[in-house]
Amino acid sequence: MKLRPHGYQVYHSLDPGITVVGCLAHMKRKFTDAIKALSPEEQKKTVYFKGQEYCDYLFHIEKKYNDADPGERRINGCFMIILL
Repeated sequence: MKLRPHGYQVYHSLDPGITVVGCLAHMKRKFTDAIKALSPEEQKKTVYFKGQEYCDYLFHIEKKYNDADPGERRINGCFMIILL
């Protein structure tokens, strides 16, 4: 089982069979904060910019399946885990 708790630390002490995963929005913000002082041209040359693009790609995939039935979401959720 995977759990995305948005940083609430108590979840880290739950059953060892539960994998706590981070929030992509918070991860993307770290990338954004790391390059905001750079010019747009300089930003595109950094690994942080590529991280932002990858987060946007995953958000796009996730949005595509927002209205999907649970079975389709489960299949595509597994696909997203493989992408990571």
